[in-house]
Amino acid sequence: VTLRFTGDKFRLHFVLFKNFGMFDIYIDNHKLMTIDAYSPYSGFGTTEVIQIEPGRHTMRIVNTGEANDASTGHVIGLDAIDIWNE
Repeated sequence: VTLRFTGDKFRLHFVLFKNFGMFDIYIDNHKLMTIDAYSPYSGFGTTEVIQIEPGRHTMRIVNTGEANDASTGHVIGLDAIDIWNE
């Protein structure tokens, strides 16, 4: 997934489940973090609010194809992205 936006911070909401894997979040081609979306129960996860330089940015969310040893798959599910432009 690629999203172009103008802002100075964001927060990502994603789905958790027993067959979910890992995904990377990039801002302007710099990897910020890897998220493990595995959970033995269905639910939702949320990153903290992440501060970035004000301006125009490109966010990429990439399925790594990897998974927690307990996971039965590599699925990822995005719920929402909050963006602030203050």
